[in-house]
Amino acid sequence: MNLRLLSDEAYYSEAVYSPEGYYYRIKIYTRSTNEKNVAIFFQLIRGELDDALKWPFSKKIIFTLRNNEKLFAHTITPENYIQSLNASSFDIPTEEFNVAVGFPNFISHQELKQFIINNNLYITITIQ
Repeated sequence: MNLRLLSDEAYYSEAVYSPEGYYYRIKIYTRSTNEKNVAIFFQLIRGELDDALKWPFSKKIIFTLRNNEKLFAHTITPENYIQSLNASSFDIPTEEFNVAVGFPNFISHQELKQFIINNNLYITITIQ
Protein backbone atom coordinates (compact mmCIF):
# COMPACT_ATOMS: atom_id res chain seq x y z
CA MET A 1 0.00 0.00 0.00
CA ASN A 2 2.80 2.43 0.82
CA LEU A 3 4.20 2.12 -2.72
CA ARG A 4 0.77 2.63 -4.25
CA LEU A 5 0.45 5.95 -2.46
CA LEU A 6 3.26 7.20 -4.70
CA SER A 7 1.56 6.13 -7.94
CA ASP A 8 -0.76 8.11 -10.24
CA GLU A 9 -2.18 4.87 -11.61
CA ALA A 10 -5.82 3.83 -11.11
CA TYR A 11 -6.44 0.56 -9.28
CA TYR A 12 -9.56 -1.53 -9.80
CA SER A 13 -11.17 -4.10 -7.58
CA GLU A 14 -12.26 -7.39 -9.01
CA ALA A 15 -15.69 -6.96 -10.61
CA VAL A 16 -18.43 -8.66 -8.59
CA TYR A 17 -22.21 -9.04 -8.59
CA SER A 18 -24.25 -7.45 -5.82
CA PRO A 19 -26.84 -9.72 -4.15
CA GLU A 20 -29.48 -8.14 -6.44
CA GLY A 21 -27.44 -8.90 -9.57
CA TYR A 22 -25.79 -5.56 -10.43
CA TYR A 23 -22.24 -6.01 -11.73
CA TYR A 24 -19.76 -3.44 -10.43
CA ARG A 25 -16.20 -2.65 -9.44
CA ILE A 26 -14.40 -0.07 -7.32
CA LYS A 27 -11.85 2.31 -8.79
CA ILE A 28 -9.19 3.89 -6.59
CA TYR A 29 -6.66 6.60 -7.29
CA THR A 30 -4.14 6.80 -4.48
CA ARG A 31 -3.03 10.27 -5.64
CA SER A 32 -6.11 12.32 -6.31
CA THR A 33 -6.40 15.85 -7.68
CA ASN A 34 -4.03 17.45 -5.20
CA GLU A 35 -1.82 14.35 -4.80
CA LYS A 36 -2.41 14.24 -1.04
CA ASN A 37 -5.78 12.50 -1.12
CA VAL A 38 -7.12 9.12 -2.12
CA ALA A 39 -10.06 9.05 -4.55
CA ILE A 40 -12.58 6.21 -4.56
CA PHE A 41 -15.34 5.51 -7.07
CA PHE A 42 -18.17 3.03 -7.73
CA GLN A 43 -18.60 1.87 -11.33
CA LEU A 44 -21.41 -0.19 -12.83
CA ILE A 45 -20.32 -2.69 -15.49
CA ARG A 46 -22.43 -4.37 -18.15
CA GLY A 47 -23.54 -7.70 -16.67
CA GLU A 48 -25.40 -10.83 -17.67
CA LEU A 49 -28.41 -9.98 -15.49
CA ASP A 50 -28.94 -6.37 -16.66
CA ASP A 51 -32.14 -7.07 -18.60
CA ALA A 52 -33.82 -8.48 -15.48
CA LEU A 53 -32.82 -5.64 -13.12
CA LYS A 54 -34.62 -2.44 -12.14
CA TRP A 55 -32.96 0.69 -13.57
CA PRO A 56 -31.70 3.17 -12.72
CA PHE A 57 -29.60 1.65 -9.94
CA SER A 58 -30.96 3.21 -6.74
CA LYS A 59 -29.03 1.65 -3.88
CA LYS A 60 -26.90 3.48 -1.34
CA ILE A 61 -23.15 2.68 -1.56
CA ILE A 62 -21.08 2.96 1.62
CA PHE A 63 -17.26 2.89 1.53
CA THR A 64 -15.77 2.05 4.93
CA LEU A 65 -12.22 1.92 6.26
CA ARG A 66 -11.73 0.39 9.68
CA ASN A 67 -8.91 -0.46 12.03
CA ASN A 68 -9.19 -1.83 15.56
CA GLU A 69 -10.04 1.57 17.00
CA LYS A 70 -11.43 3.81 14.27
CA LEU A 71 -14.02 3.85 11.53
CA PHE A 72 -14.08 6.10 8.45
CA ALA A 73 -17.00 6.01 6.02
CA HIS A 74 -18.60 7.95 3.17
CA THR A 75 -21.89 7.21 1.43
CA ILE A 76 -23.01 7.66 -2.16
CA THR A 77 -26.73 8.03 -2.73
CA PRO A 78 -27.88 7.98 -6.36
CA GLU A 79 -30.19 10.92 -5.65
CA ASN A 80 -27.08 13.07 -5.16
CA TYR A 81 -25.99 12.33 -8.72
CA ILE A 82 -29.30 12.24 -10.60
CA GLN A 83 -29.29 16.04 -10.85
CA SER A 84 -25.68 16.11 -12.06
CA LEU A 85 -23.84 15.23 -15.23
CA ASN A 86 -23.20 11.76 -13.79
CA ALA A 87 -26.89 10.77 -13.74
CA SER A 88 -26.24 8.19 -16.49
CA SER A 89 -23.77 6.45 -14.16
CA PHE A 90 -26.78 4.70 -12.58
CA ASP A 91 -28.51 3.72 -15.84
CA ILE A 92 -28.17 0.33 -17.49
CA PRO A 93 -24.65 0.23 -18.97
CA THR A 94 -24.73 0.68 -22.75
CA GLU A 95 -20.94 0.42 -23.06
CA GLU A 96 -18.62 -1.97 -21.22
CA PHE A 97 -18.93 0.18 -18.08
CA ASN A 98 -20.53 3.45 -16.93
CA VAL A 99 -18.78 6.61 -15.76
CA ALA A 100 -17.57 6.01 -12.20
CA VAL A 101 -19.04 8.12 -9.38
CA GLY A 102 -17.65 8.74 -5.93
CA PHE A 103 -15.26 10.85 -3.95
CA PRO A 104 -12.23 12.51 -5.60
CA ASN A 105 -11.02 13.50 -2.11
CA PHE A 106 -12.17 10.47 -0.09
CA ILE A 107 -9.43 10.60 2.55
CA SER A 108 -6.08 12.35 2.96
CA HIS A 109 -2.85 10.36 2.92
CA GLN A 110 -2.22 11.50 6.48
CA GLU A 111 -5.58 10.17 7.71
CA LEU A 112 -5.25 7.02 5.61
CA LYS A 113 -2.02 5.93 7.32
CA GLN A 114 -3.94 4.95 10.45
CA PHE A 115 -5.91 2.39 8.40
CA ILE A 116 -2.92 0.73 6.72
CA ILE A 117 -2.18 -2.46 8.64
CA ASN A 118 0.89 -4.53 7.71
CA ASN A 119 1.13 -2.51 4.48
CA ASN A 120 -2.46 -3.46 3.53
CA LEU A 121 -5.62 -1.41 3.30
CA TYR A 122 -9.03 -3.01 3.71
CA ILE A 123 -12.08 -1.26 2.28
CA THR A 124 -15.60 -2.54 2.88
CA ILE A 125 -18.26 -1.74 0.29
CA THR A 126 -21.85 -2.01 1.48
CA ILE A 127 -24.77 -1.74 -0.92
CA GLN A 128 -28.16 -1.05 0.72
